[in-house]
Order: sequence, then structure tokens, then C-alpha cells
Amino acid sequence: MKLLVIINAQNDYTTGSVGYPGALDVLDKIKNAISEFDDCLFVLESHDKNYSNTLEAKYLEIPHTIKGTSGFEIHDKLKEFAKNMIESDSFASLELGEYLKNNYYDEIYLCGFYFHIQVLEDAIIAKAFSKNSKIIVLRELSGTYDKKYALEAENILRSNHIEVR
Repeated sequence: MKLLVIINAQNDYTTGSVGYPGALDVLDKIKNAISEFDDCLFVLESHDKNYSNTLEAKYLEIPHTIKGTSGFEIHDKLKEFAKNMIESDSFASLELGEYLKNNYYDEIYLCGFYFHIQVLEDAIIAKAFSKNSKIIVLRELSGTYDKKYALEAENILRSNHIEVR
């Protein structure tokens, strides 16, 4: 069984407050690939209205993915596929780890937004919680605003025995 984990395919990460040029192209690539997998899981970053009081806000002052706002919602290009979703209030999703601990897949593929932060951290979480699964990050289906950090993230993933395609 093959699982596709789609991270942060939300309005704020694509066309909203922390979006960037090229994000819509990444959404199209994800949409075209979904049918290749047995299951699909969306990981949604979720903040409450008190975002400005969090540690994350001290580094990224832009409020984003506030639950109950349109920025929190999955982008319309992928909404029809969002039947299986979990929410996470941190970069590395412990909820993803719990899901994988309770649901075995031979191969776990990850993609989404921001490649050098959330996709990287969730791939490491997947590796930790699903030790006998092959973990693959789909680089072409992952976006970020920083190419330098993306190259560093690829090296970190490979050094952790996570394949990058």
C-alpha cells in the first residue's frame, strides 16, 4: 500500500498570507499525481486566534492558517480529494506520527508546502513512526520560497535515509 501525505495545501500557503510564486503549479502537480496512490492524507497546519502569542510568531510574524478563516481551508484545486485529514499546530506533526503508528503502509510519499520546513520535518516524523516503511519525498510536488534552504533540506533528508525524487 502506498500513502501520499500532502502537507499544508491550504489557501494561506498557496495564494494567501505566506504563499509564493509557483505555488499553484505545485498544486496542479499534486492533483495530477493523487490517483497513483492507494490512500491520501492531508496534514493541515492549524493555529488559533492567539497566534501572535506563540513562539512561532516571534520568528514568522505573519498570521496564517488560523482555524475558521479561508486561509486555513484546503485550496480548491485539491479540496475534492480531502477525505482524510489531520490537523497539527506545529511544524513536525505528532498527529502524523500517531496516524502512521496506527496505519501501516509499505511506502509513504510526502509532498506539499514548505519543503524545507514542514515537509522535511514530517518526513523525519514518518521515518520515526513507521520504521519499516520506505519514506520518499516528492520534490517536484513540494514547494518553497527559498531555493538555498531547499537544497540543504534535500541533503538532510538523504542523510536520514529518506529518498528524494
